[in-house]
Amino acid sequence: MHHLFTQFFKLKNIYKSIIISSILSICSLEILSIFSLKLGIVPDIYYEKGIKESKHLLNQGVSWLTEENSWGAWHKRNATSRHIKSCFDVTYQSNNIGARDKEDYGYDFPKNSIITLGDSFIEGYGLNHSETLPFNLQELSERKVFNLGSSGNLGPIQYYLIYKAFKEKLPHNTVILGFLPANDFLDNDSQRISLMGQKRYRPYYDISAKDKFYPIIYPEMSEKRKTWGEEKGIISNSYLMKLNTFRLYKNLKIILRHKVSMKIKRSPYAESSHISIDQQNAATFYIKKTYSLAKKNGIKKFIVLGIPNFSKYLFEP
Repeated sequence: MHHLFTQFFKLKNIYKSIIISSILSICSLEILSIFSLKLGIVPDIYYEKGIKESKHLLNQGVSWLTEENSWGAWHKRNATSRHIKSCFDVTYQSNNIGARDKEDYGYDFPKNSIITLGDSFIEGYGLNHSETLPFNLQELSERKVFNLGSSGNLGPIQYYLIYKAFKEKLPHNTVILGFLPANDFLDNDSQRISLMGQKRYRPYYDISAKDKFYPIIYPEMSEKRKTWGEEKGIISNSYLMKLNTFRLYKNLKIILRHKVSMKIKRSPYAESSHISIDQQNAATFYIKKTYSLAKKNGIKKFIVLGIPNFSKYLFEP
């Protein structure tokens, strides 16, 4: 009996030591994470993007996104997703075809309807439904406006493929293509596969293959995904989200995935200042292909809506 008590107390002391060591390790790691983020040793990319609180990490507006269509990023059908940052709190909603709208799309709309194509600017990233460009254009024109924009690094190839998929399913006589020079010249360049991620299922073109009319290619390791969402994943406890250790992990993950420099902070608009002629030609080629499809479809108006870039030199000589 004495031997059993001795063994019990030994085990008790061992477990106690393990628990104390674990708590001290966690506290040390938390302190190290705080210093790493606060001193800028590891850039807090999430904070710079307005993701400052645990509820922002839990609601990033990605749970409704898919990547299984030929154009890549799109939305689940009849889905909702909440998106919170320091400057907004919105809930996205998709319809029967996965487009952002509260109304289902079909053949029974007027022939003078409008199709809008584009990336997050057309979709309405960070905006309530009533604040989006397609909704307001619909109110002003008194014509149905189909919102075929999507977040997720869309570019000219995707605008072409989306229009190709829906041009005969949605009656319309006008197409508006939103073009953002800050990234639309670059988003489909195959040289950016490593930046976007080898496993992302999205189309690219080889700008060196202009003699072959910039054929569409997909990364060899790309995988179709029914969801991007991390919001309902294994780690979804709001208390865990408050830990700087977890925040450090999230930042290191995005840095390693996208090879973001830990020393140099680049302006999000800097890339558009060194776009090559080949990149311009490739992007223009797919805008023209979209226009040709619209023309063959008997469309009367095809409008390219240029979205200007912000420049800190705008008011300087």
